[in-house]
Amino acid sequence: GGGACAPYVYIYRVLIFAKNSLAFPKTNFSQIYKAAFHAPDQIQVEIVRDQNKEEATEGNMLFSRVRDGRTVVYRACDDPSDGIAVDEADLDGCHLRAVHRGKLIYVKESEEQVARVLSPSIILIEMPAVRTTYIYARESSPLIYFCLNNKLSVLDTCTMEILSFIDCIHMHQVVGVYEENVTVKGERNDDYVLYTAPLPHNIRTIEAKAAVEAKEKQRKSEDDFKK
Repeated sequence: GGGACAPYVYIYRVLIFAKNSLAFPKTNFSQIYKAAFHAPDQIQVEIVRDQNKEEATEGNMLFSRVRDGRTVVYRACDDPSDGIAVDEADLDGCHLRAVHRGKLIYVKESEEQVARVLSPSIILIEMPAVRTTYIYARESSPLIYFCLNNKLSVLDTCTMEILSFIDCIHMHQVVGVYEENVTVKGERNDDYVLYTAPLPHNIRTIEAKAAVEAKEKQRKSEDDFKK
């Protein structure tokens, strides 16, 4: 499996990197790698660490472990000594999909599409067909993207409002959001393809504001480091 933690892509259970391909052999040998793209055509892969025997794999490049009697969850790019504690919220029928800005993002099957805050550390998105839903979330943005019923939807975690746009047959998951465009993975004539489309104005506005805030935060962090 793979997951994005900018500026790297983190990969789990990869043994071989050769030319333009990554190999995923069937083995119990569990390691976490990170890959970075270097223009124009190079991908650099480094091992991050071995999976700890106490860690459980939650899918979507998420891991969990029991610490002080409580289950904590973290991403492949996070320090295993950290993590977000799973609190006492009712999670019956819920499926963990992502970690975003210090919160665990769960999905649950429901006839209606709605998002709500279950606790200070848990956001629940209710929707149909949760088993086929992939979530794309970045720390630099308050927006969470997901594909559902051939529509691209966005959850604004500040307002908890869900916006749906872009109809696309056989659309599977969001690959990335860059500047004013979104790229999704889909199918056409039995082949996997990538579709790119411009974001709606209201989404672009939120993303642009988040990008400015992220750059300012990075600049401040660099200035503090120099001191």
